[in-house]
Amino acid sequence: IIDNVLFGAAEKMTAPMAESLVGYCETGAYDYDPEKAKQLLQESGAAGASLDLLTPSGRYVQDAQAAEAVAGYLREAGLKVNVTTSDFPSFLARVNAPRSAQTVDMHLLGWAPPYLDAEFAMQMFRKGTHPPAGLATSFYTDPKVEEFLAQADVETDGDARAEAFCEASKIIWDQAPWIFLWTQSFPIVHSADVTDISYTPTEKFSAVYARPAD
Repeated sequence: IIDNVLFGAAEKMTAPMAESLVGYCETGAYDYDPEKAKQLLQESGAAGASLDLLTPSGRYVQDAQAAEAVAGYLREAGLKVNVTTSDFPSFLARVNAPRSAQTVDMHLLGWAPPYLDAEFAMQMFRKGTHPPAGLATSFYTDPKVEEFLAQADVETDGDARAEAFCEASKIIWDQAPWIFLWTQSFPIVHSADVTDISYTPTEKFSAVYARPAD
């Protein structure tokens, strides 16, 4: 997907958060193994299940195209997947409904933290931010994860705080409430006559130090 759909403008995720965040630690990678997936689906009684995959169209880079690619991989595991596109306001209204009112089987969602700290990314895995209170749209919760994140909330030692986030990340990665895909890169197009334009992982760019190219 990164090479063929996103034209290389992304990096594969190796944790439930971007590598640029304070508190990141590498937790692994998911191998693509459709035969193993078929086995697990068979054991769980979900082989051949029909699912809808909801995606915004035009919100993220190549979002609908990426969703179609994901659906193709899931079909190779034996699932029947129908991709539905939506404008972003309608998309949010559906995925942010309370669990009792959910009509979505799966959805493609991006999560870009406004500050470079793991706390914001970890909001997606806390019971207190389940919809409609927040956008933890997988409705995932785990008592050990909640414990580690509560520890990180009050920890003043940077190393200990990072370790708490790391332990939470390992549990989340192992339990896989999401299919973690990629972190987006942000190519900047500018004149070849200008240099030293920079960008941040929070989707902002800076021309403070821009100067004529040599």
